[in-house]
Amino acid sequence: MASSSTVRLAIIGTGGMGAAHLRAYQASEKARVIAACDVDPESLARVAEQFNIPATYRDYRELLEREDLDAVDIVTPNNSHAEVSLAAIRRGLHVLCEKPLAMNRHEAREMVSAARRAGVIAAVNFTYRNVPAARYIREIIQSGEIGEPLHLIITYSQGWLVDPASPRVWRLTKEMSGTGVLGDLGSHLIDLARWWIGDISAVLGHLKTFVTERPLPGTGRLAPVDVDDAASFLAEFTNGATGVFFCTRYAFARANTQRAEIYGTRGGLVYDNERPNEIQFAIGSFMASARQYCTLPVPASIQASKTTTMQQFVDDIVRGTCTTATFEDGLASQEVIDAVVESAQTGGWVRLPLA
Repeated sequence: MASSSTVRLAIIGTGGMGAAHLRAYQASEKARVIAACDVDPESLARVAEQFNIPATYRDYRELLEREDLDAVDIVTPNNSHAEVSLAAIRRGLHVLCEKPLAMNRHEAREMVSAARRAGVIAAVNFTYRNVPAARYIREIIQSGEIGEPLHLIITYSQGWLVDPASPRVWRLTKEMSGTGVLGDLGSHLIDLARWWIGDISAVLGHLKTFVTERPLPGTGRLAPVDVDDAASFLAEFTNGATGVFFCTRYAFARANTQRAEIYGTRGGLVYDNERPNEIQFAIGSFMASARQYCTLPVPASIQASKTTTMQQFVDDIVRGTCTTATFEDGLASQEVIDAVVESAQTGGWVRLPLA
């Protein structure tokens, strides 16, 4: 396994977020990416050259068989997360997997059980935990300064599907993604909510698809879109707080916008990922009577310690620590996703945990 200073990694899936993961590993003196795998030979060759990766594979099974590894980073479409993760875990490798962890809670439960039995580090890339403002929000809530949390209103807005001529990519197919925006963006909101407030005990959901056919890349032929374009749900937390969640890919002129408002018995907080180094706050009777929120910089110590999930994953392997979101966190998010899907189908509240 890993030496005291170097973690030998393979990345499986080089498109999309793969390059972002590799840039993060480049920033770590403890990481050495020695192999890459992708079914697309052009993407694989381009990334291998860009990041000086010595070995490339089209089949992850061959990679796992031939390479001497400590860990794998899985950046493939959702429908292969469980299969690849389980294969790596069986070889005793540490695993970092993109979110959502799996296609459903049943796959996620199997992944959690396998990682526990093997005793490996199993992490999920819930990257927004690393935003300085998000970390500061968590510290303030845990300090008790806002009292008992009562309400969370949280949104995540992108606009890349506003044009109906945008192509039908894999994220828009249930077979490859499981759900649409709910799993893609909503999983991040669920994780932040749990990280800040606590576990969710019940949901009431609604899912909407606006454009049901889109052109396939390179052909122009129309193909069905069978996942949600927008997702919203009400939530109740185990501690009695309530939540309102909304995510969409149809927010005009939005690129990647998150916002959260948290209200407690003695204070309120506002988070905006596009302003990562500050928050808004109102705490105490004076600010309550003034009906005033003020902007507060995130402490320099938190800003200076900003990192990535990839760097944390490598550090955890070397140090034997656990600082990232885990497979257990990924499972908890997946349980909520499945409950929202069930609620949207039945039209009623669904309580957790699910069977």
